[in-house]
Amino acid sequence: PFVDAAASETRRYAGDLVVEIRAAEGAERNAARKRMEATLRAAEGLLPADEIALLKERANAAAVSA
Repeated sequence: PFVDAAASETRRYAGDLVVEIRAAEGAERNAARKRMEATLRAAEGLLPADEIALLKERANAAAVSA
């Protein structure tokens, strides 16, 4: 169904953003973090809360690495 496809695409995009946050620097990193925040807000109706929390943790770790 549509909801499953939307959840799957949201997971994929959030994972891509984690990689982008890790690789970027300065303004680009901040922009990627803002996109992640917006993505996770939109994901609240699609993904379980524990999965959203894990993605937030991964994004935060990526922001301080590299």
